[in-house]
Amino acid sequence: MPVAISTDFNPGSCPSKNLWLALSVACLKMGLTPREALAAVTLNAAWAIGQQEECGSLEPGKRADMLVLNVPTAEEIPYWLGENPVREVIIGGVRQQRE
Repeated sequence: MPVAISTDFNPGSCPSKNLWLALSVACLKMGLTPREALAAVTLNAAWAIGQQEECGSLEPGKRADMLVLNVPTAEEIPYWLGENPVREVIIGGVRQQRE
């Protein structure tokens, strides 16, 4: 069964807005592999909110939303607990300026 991972940043039940921490916890405490967790925060999350035709994966016809990460492999993402590995953000095919 597909699983989606996110955070709703609810002070009562989820006082974190750090998606990378949620991904790490899914791997470390819920038994997901790093690749399963990546699918859970991308394509599976898009399906969960009915946006799978528009986003969630890199395919022709979908919006080109991408993150370029500072990690050599997907397996390393959950290793850096709570760290933000994002090097570059691309939304709709346009590179976003860093603040």
